[in-house]
Amino acid sequence: MRYKTARDTGGRSQFWKPIVDNKGVSKFGVDDGTGLAEVDIVQASLELKSKHRSRSGILNPLDDIQVAALEKYVKKPEGSLVSKHSRLRFHEKFIKEGDELYVLGDVESRGNDAILMTKKENFLLVSDYLEEELIEKYRYHAKVAGVVAVGVPFILYWLFISL
Repeated sequence: MRYKTARDTGGRSQFWKPIVDNKGVSKFGVDDGTGLAEVDIVQASLELKSKHRSRSGILNPLDDIQVAALEKYVKKPEGSLVSKHSRLRFHEKFIKEGDELYVLGDVESRGNDAILMTKKENFLLVSDYLEEELIEKYRYHAKVAGVVAVGVPFILYWLFISL
């Protein structure tokens, strides 16, 4: 999977927005030692570490590979993509053969002992993080959500009382 971001200077603030998010393979297999399971990655939520990061700009122009990738994936280049000196950030995240993965999702039997991991009633997660790293990452998100869930009503109540 290749993921790139471009700087957008619309309005007052500046922020980075995705311009390419490509899931190059729709299905692949994982083997946990007991057998092979096919994974429908199109439906999956991906939590992948960046394998390669780079930036471009005035002192660091886009190389030929980056220009070719932009021309391939971006059909109508926006103004910031036209110049070889555009300010871009490249984050490449991908899964290659032999990578250890954490896959969590619904399992569907397809006959002849074939198994498909897919998103049915629950979510499908594919990650190259260790299970403990994922738990810690989601624990942090849960704590933030908990603070917001408790804090916002409390602040609104306090504002309502003070009026």
